[in-house]
Amino acid sequence: MTQDALYTTVIRRILEEDTTYGHTKRDDGDRVIVEFVSTNPNGPISVTGGRSAVIGDTLASILAASGRQVTREFYINDALNSKQMANFGRSVFHAYRKLLGHPEGALESPYDDPDWLYSGGYVTAIAQSIVTEHGNKFEGSAADDPQTVQAFREMAQQGMLAQQQADLTALGVQFDNWFSEESLHGDGRVRAVIEALTENGYTYVKDGAVWFQSTRLGDGNDRVLVRANGTYTYIAGDAAYHKDKFDRGFDKAIDVWGADHSGYVARTKAVVKACGYDPARLDILLYQPVRVIRYGEFVKTGIRRGDVLELKADLIDEIGSDAARFFYLLQPPSEELNIDLDLAARKDGSNPLFAVRNTSARITAALTQAPKEEPDADRLNALPSGGPEAQLITKLSEFPEEVRIAAQKFAPHRIAQYTLEVAALFDGLGYGEEVQEGQSEILSATLITLRNALALLGVDAPTQP
Repeated sequence: MTQDALYTTVIRRILEEDTTYGHTKRDDGDRVIVEFVSTNPNGPISVTGGRSAVIGDTLASILAASGRQVTREFYINDALNSKQMANFGRSVFHAYRKLLGHPEGALESPYDDPDWLYSGGYVTAIAQSIVTEHGNKFEGSAADDPQTVQAFREMAQQGMLAQQQADLTALGVQFDNWFSEESLHGDGRVRAVIEALTENGYTYVKDGAVWFQSTRLGDGNDRVLVRANGTYTYIAGDAAYHKDKFDRGFDKAIDVWGADHSGYVARTKAVVKACGYDPARLDILLYQPVRVIRYGEFVKTGIRRGDVLELKADLIDEIGSDAARFFYLLQPPSEELNIDLDLAARKDGSNPLFAVRNTSARITAALTQAPKEEPDADRLNALPSGGPEAQLITKLSEFPEEVRIAAQKFAPHRIAQYTLEVAALFDGLGYGEEVQEGQSEILSATLITLRNALALLGVDAPTQP
């Protein structure tokens, strides 16, 4: 194809493919499972946890646009032997009794502050919901009664999962499957995977515990699978879970983890190999923490919970879900991210999301008054290769390749950066509010590309400036 014919061909392709421009059709698309967020159900999703949500959700969309069959999954850490979850249930019982007029709650003294106590406002909120539904039904129960602990653990977990789901929905994130860790224990899959590892020669007994010989498979240390008291460790459940992913027929598994879990990468790949699967089929994407800035200073305390910034209360409620999603994707996952609340609220070009969405809105408004035109081959072919219109068309032609690379490299931030580049090139054209002859074709192609890119990011493209 000659350079002269390139511009006409690009514009025609974009206009013809419309909402599917940038997407790849594959009859043999790999089945991919993307697991992300997976926050313990004992607290709200944090601002940093929200980064996992947006990275995972956007990556899933990009993979689907690249022809993969994608499943989004949330792994619920709800194993019955979880000490954290037991303590969370006890904390909700403590708050429940306080709401019923017992100053000491479930403690011997109102001045006690045990290590197990969760005291965030969300604990009281869940306790209040239990009071609303059950009244004083559990008021006379003992704090150490196993049935009481189990009942409150279940109600606390149910309440927190409901809040987490609501927070993720507010961010525009939906999962195909919420996978329970306890289901792996309940039907024997954890026990079965340990038996399989033993049969394959990957375990040994030491000090009464069952150990996984992960050092044979690239890990720095061997890992305990079953403690001396007979309870399973987290890695045991994780082994069963990752085996289950491939047993379900997925060709590729992608985990999105916080960088503080980097030490788990080698052991997880080791257990995948020990279970008979190629560890190259498991990819783990690590992301760095998020800090929030207001008035030029880092925000250190949340609105509802002092020690942790919450996704919903401290970010989405402040700047909206579109801005939150876009700002989460402005940097590669491997880099620490600062989100400036004041910048995200600005209505000018200094706000990157405003710049992109305003470009989309201006084009939409202009096209409502412009006659629909077919691509003018003569005019397009006559564009100088270094001119602003030619540069924009060339950038538009790169969108399918950008999607392919973002999928291949697990780099959803590339699409956000791409929208900024397109917006900047369009603004450089200097098009006015009134569409001149021969401009509508480029306007339409730019709008289609921007809308498709923003759709992958889960961000709405406004129709009015």
